[in-house]
Amino acid sequence: MYFKNRPDRQAWALVAAFIGLQALIKALLPDGLDLDSSEQAYFAQRLLMGYGTRQPPLYTWVLWVAQHGPLPMQSLLEAMRFAVIAAWFLAVGWVVRLCTPSRTALAVALVAHMSLGFVMWRVFDSLTHTMLAVLLVTLACGALLRWWQSASLGWAVAAGVLGGLACLAKFNAGLWWGCALASAWLLPEMRARMLQRRSLLQWAAALAAFGVVLLPYALWWLSQHLAASGLASQIVVPRAGQSFFKPALDMLAGVGEYLALGVWVLLLTAVAGRRDGAPHVDRGVLADWRWRWMALQSVLVLAVTGALLLATHASAFKGRWLWPVAPLLPFAVLWPVLARPALPRRMVVATVALGVIAMGVVSLRFFEPRVRAPKCENCWSLRPAGEMAKALQARYGDGTLYLTGEKHLAGMLIAEGLPAYVVEIVRLPPPDLRPQRCVVVWANNGRGAELDEPPAGFLGVAPAAATAPPLGRWPMPHAPGRAFTLRASEQPCPPAVAQP
Repeated sequence: MYFKNRPDRQAWALVAAFIGLQALIKALLPDGLDLDSSEQAYFAQRLLMGYGTRQPPLYTWVLWVAQHGPLPMQSLLEAMRFAVIAAWFLAVGWVVRLCTPSRTALAVALVAHMSLGFVMWRVFDSLTHTMLAVLLVTLACGALLRWWQSASLGWAVAAGVLGGLACLAKFNAGLWWGCALASAWLLPEMRARMLQRRSLLQWAAALAAFGVVLLPYALWWLSQHLAASGLASQIVVPRAGQSFFKPALDMLAGVGEYLALGVWVLLLTAVAGRRDGAPHVDRGVLADWRWRWMALQSVLVLAVTGALLLATHASAFKGRWLWPVAPLLPFAVLWPVLARPALPRRMVVATVALGVIAMGVVSLRFFEPRVRAPKCENCWSLRPAGEMAKALQARYGDGTLYLTGEKHLAGMLIAEGLPAYVVEIVRLPPPDLRPQRCVVVWANNGRGAELDEPPAGFLGVAPAAATAPPLGRWPMPHAPGRAFTLRASEQPCPPAVAQP
C-alpha cells in the first residue's frame, strides 16, 4: 500500500488535509476581509519602496506582481496565504531531510509544526508578513546547510539572498541572520572551515548578496525618521507600573506557545516509549554539527531577545515574533530522540493522533464568528464586502473614485474591483485614475450608531462624510441588533486626488 510503512507519506497526507480543511472553512465563512488582507489590497495598488515603516514591503511587492494574473484580488489574497503556508511545510521537510534520512523524523517534525497552526490559527486569517518571513528563514536555513555541506558558492549566494528577503518580509528576521552566522563562528569545527581562503570568499559573497537585497530598503527606512521613531516607541516604551521581568516572562510564554502542545506531547511520548534499554537521547545527534548549529542559534536568539527586552524594558512582546528568529527550534528539540530508524508504536500513534487533533481544533474556527460577533470590538471580517460594493456600483456606476478614512474599507472595496483611496493617511500617490466623480464613503464597525461618526481628520479632507446619507444597512451575521451601515455622498475631488 502507498502508506504502509511510510510515516512520511502519512504525515504529508495529514498536512495536505490540514491545509485543505482550512481552505474549505475559509470559503464557508463570511466574505469580509481581515485587517491584514484589506491593508495589502490597498497598498498593492502601487509598487513603492515602502508603505510606512510598520511592516517591510516584500509581501506587498509579491502581491503587486501577482495581481496582474487572472485571479481576482480577494481570491488572490487567499491563494497567496495558503501557498505560503504550504511552501513553509515543504521547506520544513527539506531542512529535515538535509539533516537526517529518517522518515519517522520527517513525519514527526511535520506534525509538530502542524501544532503551530492549531495553537495560533490566525496564520489562516492574517499574519501575512510573519508567515512569509518564516518561510524565507526556513529556506535560508536549508541554503546554509547545503552551502556548508557542499562548499558551493551558489548556495552561499542563495543563503545571502534568502536572508535579505526574509528581512524584507519581517524586520526581526535580521536577528536570526546575525545569530545564525554567529553560532557558526562559535562552533570550532565550523570556524576552522570559515577561516579557509575559499570559505572566506564565499562568506564575502553571501554577505554581499544579503546587503544588495536589503540595503536599498534599509536606507529608505532610516530616512523615514519620524515614522521609524514611532515604531520603536510602540515596542520599547514601558507601561506605567510594569514589572521589570514582565518582558522576559512574556518571552518565555512565547517559547511555550511556539513549541506548542505538539512538541511537548511528542517529546514526552518518545522518551516514555523507550523501554528496550536504549538511551533516551542519541549522543551521535548531539555531536552532529548540524544539530549543534541549530541548537546554538536558537539559544543565541532567545538570549539576545531576552537581553533586549530587559534592557529596553519593552512594553510589548508577542509569541509569534519568535517564529522568524528561531525557525528550527521545534526540530532541534525533537531530533535527538528521533534518531532511531523505528519509533515506538505509541510514538507513531501519538503523531497521527496529534495531527488529527490539530485539524479538529483548528476546525473550531468555523464557529468563531458566531462566538465573536455579539461582542466584537473590531468586526472587520464580518463586513459584507460584496454587498456593499454592489450597492455602491449600482448607485454611482463606473468612473467613480471612492474616498475613505480607513484602510480596511478601502482595501475591501479594491478587492471587490472598485477604486478607492484613503485621504486621511497619505502613504500612496494619487491613483492612476481620472475620476468622473469622487464619492465619500464611510461604514461603521457594527458596534452601534453612537460609534458611527467619521474621525475628525477624515472630515477635514472629506467634509461630505459628516452629512453622508445611509446607502444601505446590513445585519451583522450572528449578532441580533447589530448592523453595518454604509454612508456615501458625492463631493468635489480634493486636490490630493484631482487630476488636471
